[in-house]
Amino acid sequence: VINNPDLFTILKTDENGNPLSGAEFTLTNNHNTTEIHTYITGADGKVIVDNLTGNGTGTSHSDRVYTLEETKAPAGHALGENRSWTITLTENDGETQIIFNEENHTYETIWDWIIGNFTDGTNYKDGVLTVENTRLSAEISVEKTVDYAGLTAAEIDAYVEENLKNAEYTFELYIDGKNADTLKLKAGQSGKFSKKVPFGSDYEVREVTDKDSLFTSTLTNASGTIGEAQLEGVTVAAKNTYTFRTDATAKLEMVKVSASVRRTPLKGAKFSLYDSNNKYLGS
Repeated sequence: VINNPDLFTILKTDENGNPLSGAEFTLTNNHNTTEIHTYITGADGKVIVDNLTGNGTGTSHSDRVYTLEETKAPAGHALGENRSWTITLTENDGETQIIFNEENHTYETIWDWIIGNFTDGTNYKDGVLTVENTRLSAEISVEKTVDYAGLTAAEIDAYVEENLKNAEYTFELYIDGKNADTLKLKAGQSGKFSKKVPFGSDYEVREVTDKDSLFTSTLTNASGTIGEAQLEGVTVAAKNTYTFRTDATAKLEMVKVSASVRRTPLKGAKFSLYDSNNKYLGS
């Protein structure tokens, strides 16, 4: 019950009590469904509703009935359910009062509304109707691909090839600079982090897989800020490319020994070195 029939204040907040601007509320005359006014919350999350007196259904306070409806949520926030209120002006011992009643609720809830215990994140106290909105969040997905085109059968043996194909790749999700989640994928797989990123927060995806000498990792769309365009979901493309390292060299040492005289080293033996294509490399 609001004892001042001329006005009351709407306060729009998020789930943490922070004020939200840009929420829209529409006040309608129930007698002829005429829209009286649209209210938009400011930077402090507030807007004053002051168009009740003289705009009701009839000529006395007792039969003035309005509908207040939240028609637009602030950017990045859910509109929520049951965001429509019936406002009735009535008289009690000669004093005009406003009674809130949530639309489509049973009579069992009316007393809760009168004493201020509104449902769905809404409450009234000291002339302020507080309406809460939940911040929306975005899912972050990772698509993992591996390119083996740079390797040939002659460059890797069966063991290395088998291990590359079955390797597991680890990704970490950071939200506003804090490590929030971990995701593991194999080549050709895609998956989503279980943790969602709230609207307005920064995200970063890092691949923390141990790298070997053949491994080159490229991440696309791996960081940014969640805006309205990102609320439908963000996909990070993670590609690993394996290439043969031509700059890698190895030393081969040959020792010629006698098979009959206690493996005594023998001088003068000659060896020729060829590559896998039978190309002579040296002696």
